Amino acid sequence: MTNITTIWNSGHGLIESGVFFADGRVALLEGSPRTGFSVESWTTLDEIWVADPEAISEVDEALLLETHEWSVFTGIGSWEGEGFLALRKSATKELLWVLHLDSSEHFSEARLEGQIIVAISEEYPERCVWYVPVGEPEALAVRYSYAP
Repeated sequence: MTNITTIWNSGHGLIESGVFFADGRVALLEGSPRTGFSVESWTTLDEIWVADPEAISEVDEALLLETHEWSVFTGIGSWEGEGFLALRKSATKELLWVLHLDSSEHFSEARLEGQIIVAISEEYPERCVWYVPVGEPEALAVRYSYAP
């Protein structure tokens, strides 16, 4: 059995757009920053891994935000335009989920508003503000802006 914790801790992430949960569930996402995202389907990490074990990218992880409860990490991958967010429990460092989007750009900052991670990604002239619920990251929302 493959798990996202082992993959993430080894400096890698899956290249599918989706939310990869520590328990093996995967919410595959469809959409774009301009139109928003929704769950295309639910699957498991094992099913993705069996179908394409090479579908991984190297990821450089960096801490964006740490509170007494949560640690939010960003990841810079190998592909242009992609972005990763990962959530860990601060006290135990347990990884809860990893979000990968192939069209988000790198997440450069984050803050916590209640139980929602508000993250920023941008590549001029585009800027996105992401709203990612801690307990339901697949229900993320995005506010897209373009400033030529």
